[in-house]
Amino acid sequence: MRKIILALIFLSVIVFVSTGCSCNCGDKETLKGMVVVIGNDPFTKPALKLDDGTIFIIEGSEEIVSELLNNQGVKYAVTLGTFRDGPDGKILVVEQAEKLDNEKGIK
Repeated sequence: MRKIILALIFLSVIVFVSTGCSCNCGDKETLKGMVVVIGNDPFTKPALKLDDGTIFIIEGSEEIVSELLNNQGVKYAVTLGTFRDGPDGKILVVEQAEKLDNEKGIK
C-alpha cells in the first residue's frame, strides 16, 4: 500500500512539473505594424498602427523611442514588455524594436 501511495505522489509531481514547464510563460509577444507619430510638437510620441487600424502608443528606452520617431511610416516588429491603459490610449512598453526591411510602409 505504501509503495502505491509513493508511486502516485511521484507520478503527480512529474505531471505538475511537465505541465508547468510547457506554459510558454517566458515567451514575449511580438506585434507588427507601421510606426506613426501622434501628438503635437513638442509632445509627440511614437505609436504602432496595426493592419486592423488599432493604434498603440509606444514607450521604452530613449534609443527605441528616438529610432521610432525618426522612422515614421516604416514597418516594425516590436517585442512587448508590458501593456497598460493610459490617459491618451493603450500603451505598449517595448523592450525591442526591429525594422522589417521586406515590408515597407508609406515613406
